[in-house]
Amino acid sequence: LARLHPDDLPAAAAEAQAFFDGLSGERLSQELRVRVQTGEWRWFISKGRILQRDAQTGEPLVAAGVIVDVHQQKAMESQLAEAQLLGRTGSWSVPLESDLFTVSRGLCHLVGLEPDTATVESARLLARHQTSHEQVLDAVAPETRSAYLALLRG
Repeated sequence: LARLHPDDLPAAAAEAQAFFDGLSGERLSQELRVRVQTGEWRWFISKGRILQRDAQTGEPLVAAGVIVDVHQQKAMESQLAEAQLLGRTGSWSVPLESDLFTVSRGLCHLVGLEPDTATVESARLLARHQTSHEQVLDAVAPETRSAYLALLRG
């Protein structure tokens, strides 16, 4: 924990504690900045899983995980976000393992949306793959609906 970035430490420690206590499921996934041997801060994804718990106490007995260096990917994401704002483009993604629909700052800027609750609600509707166009349109804030429709029309 001593190598974790100070801004990441509180959330990372709380998520890890909840994971080991069985309060957040049997899987953990965190994006963290870690100080490496050169002194540089690098981004990593840490994924863990509880493999066995004590049947009586629920205490974890066996856990395993991996840590992947994603520093270059994070740098490219940052460059893409800047380029999207300058080039008036945007992007979205839907990780297959979750229902979280993510939109870029560029996309929010283009359609006049703030990444707020309305955006998240419309995103979650879309990500479920059972959403009609009308439901998505209803989730877009009325004051930005015309900009959203213009973006869809290209």
